[in-house]
Amino acid sequence: MMLQKLKQKFLQLEITANQLILFITLYFVIVFNEPFLARTIEAILKLEQHNNIFMLTVPFLLLSLLLIIFSLFSAKPILKLIFVPLILISSLVYFGTSTYGVVFDYSMMVNVIETDNSEALTYLNLQFIAIFFTTGVIPALAVAFVKVRYQPFFKEILQRLKLFAVGFGLFFIIAYFFYSNYAAVGRNNKDLKKYIVPTQALDSSYKVIRDHYFTEPLVFKTLDS
Repeated sequence: MMLQKLKQKFLQLEITANQLILFITLYFVIVFNEPFLARTIEAILKLEQHNNIFMLTVPFLLLSLLLIIFSLFSAKPILKLIFVPLILISSLVYFGTSTYGVVFDYSMMVNVIETDNSEALTYLNLQFIAIFFTTGVIPALAVAFVKVRYQPFFKEILQRLKLFAVGFGLFFIIAYFFYSNYAAVGRNNKDLKKYIVPTQALDSSYKVIRDHYFTEPLVFKTLDS
């Protein structure tokens, strides 16, 4: 009975597109990027001298970057079509990273494509089902069924520009005051960016698909001796 009431209240809930994008962005930062944040903070703490305020800006910098990216792919016809599968895919990436320490770079994505069914089934266990269901399926269903209140076309564009401006402004402020700190950490920990979800997996997937399916293999010619 209680569950039914909660379901009815959720189905009656109506939010704006900007609110939905902000909620999704916060979810990505807090849940899917927990491995990235943990490793970044660990790298900062290893510095001989570290700034606690700088350390606290890390999740906000990530928030600003994802907010900028997500706001670019949030038009009315494609908003849910993009973010529902993106949440499911990111949940799989999160499981691999948090459970096995896997980074989804180019070589890893090649392995994923070449993995056969029998090998893939070895990863199917209760832990995988629990994590995928709680971090992927439930949030994806929430995004799919929540009612979004859209405004007329040009007003919707204006709202998205405001969201983009908020993300860019936050990024600029943090970069202005802590650029040297981020440069120092990034210079000594180049692999950290590989833990960012979903950018690393999407970038690697694009490159693998491009190279394997849309690029003609080089033909080696024997030169006259």
